Amino acid sequence: MGLAVALGIALSTAVQMLAGLLTRDGAMFCFVVGSLAVVWAINYFVILPVVSPEFVNLLPYAVTLASKLAFGAAAAMALNVLKSRSRAAY
Repeated sequence: MGLAVALGIALSTAVQMLAGLLTRDGAMFCFVVGSLAVVWAINYFVILPVVSPEFVNLLPYAVTLASKLAFGAAAAMALNVLKSRSRAAY
């Protein structure tokens, strides 16, 4: 849980730092989904085989990747809603 919080803080900080570069509609989506795809790849191909090799084979790679990408898409949509609401407030 602590790692999830740290990842959330790191991605939020990165999004805020890159806010000027992520002005196009699809840029935020690509950044967040791409970041979580990288996290998935590191987890499933580097960390999990060392920590728990049995866990890697519980579900097919496509299922676990799809769940990570769906979470990334939901996060990107939420960030876009928050960004548009903050613009409307000014």
